[in-house]
Amino acid sequence: MTMSTAQPTTTLQEPGPLARAAHVVGLVLSTPLGAIGCLLVAIIILTAIFAPWIAPYSPTAINVKERLADPSVSHLLGTDQLGRDLLSRVIYGAQPTLLIVVLVAVLSAPLGLAIGIS
Repeated sequence: MTMSTAQPTTTLQEPGPLARAAHVVGLVLSTPLGAIGCLLVAIIILTAIFAPWIAPYSPTAINVKERLADPSVSHLLGTDQLGRDLLSRVIYGAQPTLLIVVLVAVLSAPLGLAIGIS
């Protein structure tokens, strides 16, 4: 019996990081809950980016005449104690919220790795 020492004609290469990311995104988007989650995250990110153009009022403008107004056509979520539009404040609030989320994600990975290694 002789052993064959023939080399394979094709070589399999490890997929690059971009290919792996595309595969993971494909897996996530193939499930309904994954697609809905990605859609919600995309909406929040776009809302934070385009807040100055989306918000109907300034989030810091005080209008004492309209304080504690109920939700209406002009103020979809109503107003607070100083008459500030709540919808505008929620839209602008997406910016610091996303910043905190990114900072927590970036800082927790190395910290968790350091704790897990030790």
